[in-house]
Amino acid sequence: MQKKQVSIPFYCVNSQVLWKEEAAVEHAVLIDQKIAELGIDAIFTACARDIAKINQATNRLLLGVVFEEHSIKELERLKKEGADLLILDQTGSSDQLKKVLKAAQALQYLTLLRTENPYDLSAALLDHLDILKWKFANKRAAETIFNDPSAEQKQLIRQLKKDYPQLSIIYGADAISANTVLNGLLAGMDGVGEVDCTESTHKTRREMLKLVHDYKNVQTFLNS
Repeated sequence: MQKKQVSIPFYCVNSQVLWKEEAAVEHAVLIDQKIAELGIDAIFTACARDIAKINQATNRLLLGVVFEEHSIKELERLKKEGADLLILDQTGSSDQLKKVLKAAQALQYLTLLRTENPYDLSAALLDHLDILKWKFANKRAAETIFNDPSAEQKQLIRQLKKDYPQLSIIYGADAISANTVLNGLLAGMDGVGEVDCTESTHKTRREMLKLVHDYKNVQTFLNS
């Protein structure tokens, strides 16, 4: 089993709340084709029972599964079926999270933690994370980081990236739009992750994926 990598910037589709079985496969294929065309990466969160079918039908998508008290054997099976990423929520004790993260890393999973407050995360926990999905507790906090260049949150993003170079930070957005994606990237995030996937989001996702592609090209040009 091999641990995949995700190139930044990237997009995270929180699809398991909306699509199941054949619908999940159908939408995963559409997104897989689009990101292959654009040359960017995306994570597609799926129900555990759909991982194998989606993996067989796609090529570029990274498949994420939410940790729900899976046993080590179940995690091994899901990894063999094509799961690339294990997603956890900031619940329970830090020791419990570290134990799961260490097991996931041993199985060559990428690891993602969903949180509203990265200030509370310990260094020992951050050491075992690949992706931090930061959902702001309220709309005002999100607007602050977008509109204030000196916002404390922006300073935290820069410091976290400096201290943990393996860590990618994505904005967990309630309402996804092209403007949200661009603002998140300009704020220093490495991508955007849907909190809830909706049909209306899906209708505009091609535009948002294109924006990630364009932003990546601009950054590549500026850094060349």
